[in-house]
Amino acid sequence: MQPICAKWKEKIIVQLKGINHQNITMAKGKKGFAFTFGRECGLIVDRKGEIKYEVCGKLTMNSVAYSNGLFGFVNSDGNVYLLNEETGELRKVEVGYHHSMSIGMNSDGFLACYYRCAFFTFDGKRKWDLAEDIVIPSGRPSFTKGFWFVANAVPGKILMIDGENGELIESIPYEEIKEVATCGNKVAAFAPKRIGVYEIDENQRLGEKTIVEVKGSGSFDFIKGGTIVSNGCSIVAIAMLNGLRVFRLPSKEDRLLVENEILAIDSLENEISVLTLGRNRTPKYVMESVILLTPVAKFNLAGEKNAD
Repeated sequence: MQPICAKWKEKIIVQLKGINHQNITMAKGKKGFAFTFGRECGLIVDRKGEIKYEVCGKLTMNSVAYSNGLFGFVNSDGNVYLLNEETGELRKVEVGYHHSMSIGMNSDGFLACYYRCAFFTFDGKRKWDLAEDIVIPSGRPSFTKGFWFVANAVPGKILMIDGENGELIESIPYEEIKEVATCGNKVAAFAPKRIGVYEIDENQRLGEKTIVEVKGSGSFDFIKGGTIVSNGCSIVAIAMLNGLRVFRLPSKEDRLLVENEILAIDSLENEISVLTLGRNRTPKYVMESVILLTPVAKFNLAGEKNAD
């Protein structure tokens, strides 16, 4: 399938030797973007890709999320670092090592997970703990319609959690799950070769799912994660080793937007942005560039004619 003709602005964010692709995350804010690269510091850049802030902890910065003007970084040192996108004000909230791998945010606070999950308000108060023995999060938690959704990599489950009190509503088996994403009443679960799209039903449970199988058998067809775009919650974007693919619900036909390894993806207000990988070979080693792609022209993700 031919790529859609889409216009992208390209900006090299950072060049690193021996980058750990598994620890790259991004969050899209109103005015810029935040990233983690498997180092002790995370970066925040403006819409032009220029670095505005650097947020550092003592160990590895594992994940970043965004809500209500705040970027939240979680570090293996057991702290969450909250940075105000507008003012640059930085606050630190102690969450402990067992909540230091993954973070999701909503208007009330943030959910932090690693072996355990707990919800904290922005002033640092712990509101509730999830009564689940072991949670090994894959990707970041996602919130919609009053519920948190967590991809539990071991043994492979979707956890549906009441956002008010932390009660575990459902635990749905989903083999090889990599990430969950939400939009409205839709929940997408991403695995290496397939995406399952659920809807929250009238009983406040996950109803039947639509399975989308990704064609191809090569190693570069591997799905790393994805997002649902809030354009009527009808567009699912897939981050893959061989490119950025999208499909419109309920159709199962996917389209290719970018032909390159996708490191991370996020969306806000109907706009998708991605991190992709560039390599500059030298006689001694390979220098890898992390490149931010942002759309500079409106384009229809369903594949109709694009408009400047």
